[in-house]
Amino acid sequence: DCCGMALDIWNEVTVERATVFSIEIEGEGAQVLPKTKGNLVVKGLEAAFKAIGKEPPVLRYWTKNRIPFAKGMGSSSAAIVSGILAGLAIAGFNLQVKGEE
Repeated sequence: DCCGMALDIWNEVTVERATVFSIEIEGEGAQVLPKTKGNLVVKGLEAAFKAIGKEPPVLRYWTKNRIPFAKGMGSSSAAIVSGILAGLAIAGFNLQVKGEE
C-alpha cells in the first residue's frame, strides 16, 4: 500500500441518492469486483453511517478504478476510504481536518 501512495494514480467515486441500489465499476477489476453491498466502497460508506449513528439511504455508486487491482498498491484501502468519505459527505457530517487542508 505504501508504494501505491507514492504514485500519482487515483480512483474516482461518485455516490448519489437513488430509488434502487446499484453499482457501476469501470477500469481496474471491473469484471471481478462485487457489484453488491459486499463491495468495499459500500462497506466503507455503511461503516461511516454506523459510526455517526445513522442509517444509509438507498444509493447509486459509480467507480472508475485506476489503482491496479490485487497488485499490493492499495486499491482495497482506497475503496474503503473513499466509501467512508462519501458516506460522511452524504450524511452531512462535517469532518474536522487539522489545518483545513
